[in-house]
This record gives sequence, structure tokens and C-alpha cells, in this order.
Amino acid sequence: MIFAFAKAQSQRNSSHITYDNVGISTVDIYLESTIELEIITTKEEHIRIIESQGGEYRSAVLLNTEISNDTLKITDPFNPSFSFPQDKLSAHKIIDGKATIYLPENLALDINSRNCFLSINGKFEFSFINLESGSCLLKNVRGDFHIVSVNAMVTVINPSSYIELSTKYGVITQLTNESIVYYNQKIETINSNITIKD
Repeated sequence: MIFAFAKAQSQRNSSHITYDNVGISTVDIYLESTIELEIITTKEEHIRIIESQGGEYRSAVLLNTEISNDTLKITDPFNPSFSFPQDKLSAHKIIDGKATIYLPENLALDINSRNCFLSINGKFEFSFINLESGSCLLKNVRGDFHIVSVNAMVTVINPSSYIELSTKYGVITQLTNESIVYYNQKIETINSNITIKD
């Protein structure tokens, strides 16, 4: 069952979508445009997406959703059905998108994004995150994960496990006590820094 609500404010459009978590085990997010995205797990059994879009394209749909078998697929308007007007300033006009996604605990999470300012908090079965640029903040994340980043800075706060870290040109900063290994966690970057702290 899906519930959707939309609210138009003077400078931002916002919407709320709720899915009953009937058989959903994976959330697959693929983003081409720039977005500020927060993902939080809760003890509830439904999925909620709260999104807002500001600027010139605030009337555009920020995220598209579709359920396929046991997977909730979330994409932005660039993929595949929406195209913004072709003007030279359009890249600067669409970066005012924000979304918060509330998920039940222990789902699999798969994120692929060109430019995302990502914040994740909660418990997942497994998370795979592939970012080209932006930033990735993992706060109190429990569960296995693998993060791959080209230029997106990665920060982990209150790590739940030993994390395997590697970077080609970035800097690794670890300001934590030694953790007991609970999960299979790995972060790989090319140009971006990795920071781990309590």
C-alpha cells in the first residue's frame, strides 16, 4: 500500500511517500543529479520517503520509486523519464534537492550516485555505496558494508566494527579505540580522505 502527500511552500515543494514493507528486502538507489540524502533505520515496518525540491525546478519530481519483486528502486528524474530544460545554468539550478528515507532495520541497501551528500544512520543487513563525488557520513551504522569512492570524503562516527581501509591518494585518519570485530566493513577511495572517529 502506498500513501503520498505533497505540499507546496513558497520556495520549496515537498512530498511524503509511505510504503508498507510487504516483502521488501532490498533498497536500490541510483542517482544522476546532485542531492542531499539522509537514510535512517527505525523499528517501524514501513518505509517513508520525505523529499523537498527548491529553486527553479521545485515543481519537478525529486525521486521516482518503483517496487520490483523484493526490491524498492529509487531513482532521480534523470533516470530515465524526466529531463530538465537544456540551459547552461541547469546544473546549478537542480542541486537544492533533499530527501530523507526511513527504512526498517536489516534491509540490504545499494546506492550508486554521481554526486551525493549522503548521511546514513542505523542497522542494515548489507550496504554497498558507490559515490563519484560529494560526501558520505556513516553514523552508528551496524551491519556489513562496502563503500567505494572516487572523490567523496568518507567519515565514520562511532564505528561498530574494525573497518578495512584503503585509499590511493587520500589521507586516512583514525581517532578511535580498537573495536571488536562484529561486521565485514570495507572502505576504498581514490582521491578522497577517510576519517574514522568515536
